[in-house]
Amino acid sequence: MTLRKNAENEKLVALLENLELPDMRMPARQRRLRESLLASSCFAKPDLSTRKKTSGGINKMKPQVWKFSAVAAVVMVFLALGVYLAFFAAPRAVAGLALQVNPAVNLTLDERNNVIDAEGLDEQGELLLAELDVTGKEVQEALRAIAGALREAGLLSAERKLVVALYPVGDRLGEAELATLVGTADQALRDYLAEHGLPVEVV
Repeated sequence: MTLRKNAENEKLVALLENLELPDMRMPARQRRLRESLLASSCFAKPDLSTRKKTSGGINKMKPQVWKFSAVAAVVMVFLALGVYLAFFAAPRAVAGLALQVNPAVNLTLDERNNVIDAEGLDEQGELLLAELDVTGKEVQEALRAIAGALREAGLLSAERKLVVALYPVGDRLGEAELATLVGTADQALRDYLAEHGLPVEVV
């Protein structure tokens, strides 16, 4: 029994002594690591064909973007000019309206028949306008306000006449437009007098 165990031990020792161990040298391991890393996707070379296609598409779009930007800029300039002319540019005088019933006043009108200036032609007219603010109002509204102030002051009686004179300022208003403005002013005064039962003649 003992001899058998000794024989087995001797065989085991012989096997261990003749056992071939794997090559554990570092350069070989480093080489294999380098090869596996280079083969992985982390170190793959980028595909330049995709980049060229993308950049080419962008280059092709640039002229269209420039055209759109130019059109947008022109539109913005015209919009800004329109807003300026509509809200900030000084209105142009096209007509004057003189109303006389002792007192006498003069209204300056723009292209939209709005009052842009009002002045008294005599002392009573100045006092009348000192209590009224007709600047910026349409001519019909301004005439009704003036007629209301005259009525409250007792100056619209049967023996009086409302004399209205309209005249163009410069050459911006044609005869047809002036005639239309005369009719508008005349109708506004007649309607006000009729509403309040005032038998005053409008001339």
